[in-house]
Amino acid sequence: AKSIIHRDIKPENVFVAVLGGEPDIVKLLDFGIAKGAPDTDAKLTVTGAVAGTPAYMPPEVILGRAADVRSDIYCFGATLFFAATGKLPFSQQTQVGLLAARLMSEPPRLSEAAPGPIPPLLGTIVLRCMATDPGARYGSVQEVLDALGGLG
Repeated sequence: AKSIIHRDIKPENVFVAVLGGEPDIVKLLDFGIAKGAPDTDAKLTVTGAVAGTPAYMPPEVILGRAADVRSDIYCFGATLFFAATGKLPFSQQTQVGLLAARLMSEPPRLSEAAPGPIPPLLGTIVLRCMATDPGARYGSVQEVLDALGGLG
């Protein structure tokens, strides 16, 4: 809603605040490499520059293309994958292998990677968030929130 692209959504940047001894709200931290959406602040990033954490980086950023909201949605999907499974969606041992896998393959199904039962809708949401083609992902964070609302 504020036209800010975080560019490094990952578990280490997600914090659950506790109020009165109870988990209260989830906060996204570390906006160190965040930038305005391409149409609002294109001067913050050099064309072809890569920013983010390789384990959560979307394919278009690996290729040096500009990040947009769909890039953050990819990172969010990878973070959900990790939260549900305790595993990275891609686990190649080398950075080159990791980045190549990200470009050439879809992540495993959540139901196959999780240690226990996963709601099918959550698996569908994660796969759509992590689609290799940005055009196949949700187009906005609100769309992701609406989909997650279906989980009850």
